[in-house]
Amino acid sequence: MIECRTSWDQPLHVFPKIRNELSICLNNIDAINGKVMSPKSSAVGVVSDASDSGFGGYFVQCGLVLVSGVWSHEEMGTSSTFREILAVKFVQCFLW
Repeated sequence: MIECRTSWDQPLHVFPKIRNELSICLNNIDAINGKVMSPKSSAVGVVSDASDSGFGGYFVQCGLVLVSGVWSHEEMGTSSTFREILAVKFVQCFLW
């Protein structure tokens, strides 16, 4: 199917035959593969914080497994908002 929407916010028309095949795959992928592809629930609690010099954080479900690090000189030059988002990314990468 060639994408012809002018905006990501516009609905995407999916033909019934394609919708049916996608539904079959989604509902049977674990059985076809012989293992679970992804957990059924993806709700995760991440706590993180970023400062001018580094970051720290942990997953709520993991208890006392803490992650921390120091920013590179390049990262220190970024905005505080960017460092907050980067902190979440680093905590997720370390614990997953």
